[in-house]
Amino acid sequence: GWEGRGELDTGGRLEAWCTALMVWACYLRTMPRTITGGDSGEVMAAACSWSPAHPPGYPLFVALAQAAMFALQGIGDNKAFRVNLMCTVLTAVGVYHLHRAVRLVTGSGPAALAAAGMYGLSPLIWNNAMQAEVFSLNNMMACLLTHVLCRFLARERRDDASLAYLGALLAGLGLANQHTLVFYLAVIVPTVLWSAARTLLRPLPILGLSLLFLAGLSPYCHMWLIQGCPLPWAADPPS
Repeated sequence: GWEGRGELDTGGRLEAWCTALMVWACYLRTMPRTITGGDSGEVMAAACSWSPAHPPGYPLFVALAQAAMFALQGIGDNKAFRVNLMCTVLTAVGVYHLHRAVRLVTGSGPAALAAAGMYGLSPLIWNNAMQAEVFSLNNMMACLLTHVLCRFLARERRDDASLAYLGALLAGLGLANQHTLVFYLAVIVPTVLWSAARTLLRPLPILGLSLLFLAGLSPYCHMWLIQGCPLPWAADPPS
C-alpha cells in the first residue's frame, strides 16, 4: 500500500515542476492575445467593471482576474492577455499538483509524468487553459484537492487530521469559483471523514471544519460589495 509514504522527495517535486513548466510552455506558444469565445467576454467585462458575472457570480475568479490585470500591468495594456496568462499559470499549477498526487500513489515518476502530461495536454484542458474562463481555476482546484486528499490518506500518523482542515478551506474556495466542484466534494468529504472518523467526527473538529469551509466561501462577500454595480450580462438574459 501507499499509506505512510507521507511527503514526496525533492526529486519528485523537481520532476513535477519540470512537467508543469513544459506544459506551460505549450500553453504560452498557443495562447490567444485577446478575448476568445464562450463566457470569456462576459467574465472580462465583470472583472473590468467590478461587476458580478452571471449567476452564481464566480467571485473568486473575478477577484483573481482583477488582481492579475493590476499586477501584470507591466506586460502591456491588453487586459485580456493578462487574464489569459493567469489562466495558463493556474492550469500549469494544477498539472504540478496532479503529478505529485500520482507519484505519491504509484511511487513511479514515469507514471506521474504520463498522467500529468496527458491531463495538461488533453484538448479540453488545453483549451480551457488559454482563455479567461472559470474552468482553469476549477481544474486547478480539483487537482490541488486531489493532491491534498492523497497526502491525507498517506499520512504516517493516523490521528493527524491537519490536512483535513486545509481541505475544508480549499473546498470552500473551490465552490466560490465553480459550483460544479460539489460533485467531486461528494466523493472527497465522505472519504476523509471515514478515514479519520475517530479524530474528526467530534463536535470541535466538525465546528472547525465548518468554519474553515465557510471562510473559503468568503469571496462571496465580494458580491455584496459590488451589488450596486451594473451587470454586464443583464442586457442578454439568455447568457
